[in-house]
Amino acid sequence: MKIKTSITLSEEVLKEVDKLSSRYGNRSVLIEQAIREFLAAGEKRRRDLQDVDHDHLMANLEQWRKTTLKGFSVLGSNGESVLLRTEEKVETWRTGRPSPSFYRMCPDSPPVSASPGSRRPWI
Repeated sequence: MKIKTSITLSEEVLKEVDKLSSRYGNRSVLIEQAIREFLAAGEKRRRDLQDVDHDHLMANLEQWRKTTLKGFSVLGSNGESVLLRTEEKVETWRTGRPSPSFYRMCPDSPPVSASPGSRRPWI
């Protein structure tokens, strides 16, 4: 079922819509298709963010913290960071970064840093 609605667009956007609308039949079909594609892309981004197994990452880091390592470089140059989008990298850094209270409770734990090769400041 279709519901009639009204939207306000800039003149320049409306001119571009009119240029393209003949391919789709009319403005409404073009705009609906564009919105559907936008929503699908957002859903794909949401699903892709779930591709990083943060629980497994945290469990892995906890195991490595029990060793004699001097520190961790999250998303270092030898990993899969080149395959991750910025949002996934930020979430991975947040997962790997212990809270200040963790270091108060475990002062001997190795430090965690973001890789300089990641070209992103520490989050």
